[in-house]
This record gives sequence, C-alpha cells and structure tokens, in this order.
Amino acid sequence: MDAQLQSETEKTFKGLYHALAPLSEQQVNTVPFAGSWTAGQVTEHIIKSAGGLNHVCGGPGIAVDRAQDEKVKAIRDLFLDFSVKFQAPDFIVPCNGPHNKEELLTSLRQVEQEIGQLAATTDLSPECALFELPGFGKLTKFELLSFVLIHAQRHTRQLENISRHLMS
Repeated sequence: MDAQLQSETEKTFKGLYHALAPLSEQQVNTVPFAGSWTAGQVTEHIIKSAGGLNHVCGGPGIAVDRAQDEKVKAIRDLFLDFSVKFQAPDFIVPCNGPHNKEELLTSLRQVEQEIGQLAATTDLSPECALFELPGFGKLTKFELLSFVLIHAQRHTRQLENISRHLMS
C-alpha cells in the first residue's frame, strides 16, 4: 500500500471514530441546530459517498501521462475550504433515520478496509473510466481514493461541530 495513502486513511478514520465516540444513540439522531443534518445522517452520507469503490476502482482504467496524485492538492484545497458550501447529489443524500450508531461504525470500518484493500491490490495510476468528479473530470484511482478521504475529513469537522453543540 502507498505509505501516504495508508497514513491518510488511518488518520481520517481515527478522526471519524473519535468524532462519533462521545455521542449516544439518541444524540446520533438529534438535529443539533436548524438546517443541520444529524450525526447519523452525516455519517451515512460519508458511507454513501464511498459506495461503489470496488466497482469503480476494479473497473476499466485509462492510462494517463501524469502523476497519479496530480489533482489531489486541488481537490484538498476545494473540499477543505469550509467557507465553500456544497449541495450533495441525490444519490448520496442520507435518509432521515433513525440511525444505529453501531451499524454506522461497522459500515465505516468496512469502507476503511475497502480503501486499504484497494490501495494494496490495485494499480492506482490509471484514470477511472467509470467515474468523473464534477469540476475535476476523470480521476486516477489514487485521486479517487484520496477524494473519498478528503470528503470524509470535511465531514469529520462537521461531526465535531455537531458533537460540540450536542455536548454543551
């Protein structure tokens, strides 16, 4: 596995688990303030956004003449700019719940394992023929896995804010 990707995966999921840990089952399903998703909905959104990684990364790849991580900095700069707001596409909008905290944690662990397995067994340099990220076009498999992690990092901050609000 690419050491950078492995480190990023471990850091990202540690942050997610840490953000969810203090929340009770009831708090996972509590809207913390007007206009917010619940912690359960945020977590479901993260899980849905990683759906199909095996299919996309295991699918056909397109050889490229660029570094496999060329677009990662631009993706990171955009998605970790918390002044920018995004509208989630319908296919990753979470349900209203209720959400089961243990089931969410189990699903997060599965996503973490899936990323690790793909990173360890897949050539990450080709572009994914089956996926395009709006504004960025086709991503290499490395960039796609990095995007999933960056997206999760963005929402980890949201979970931390929800947790702080519910615990105060």
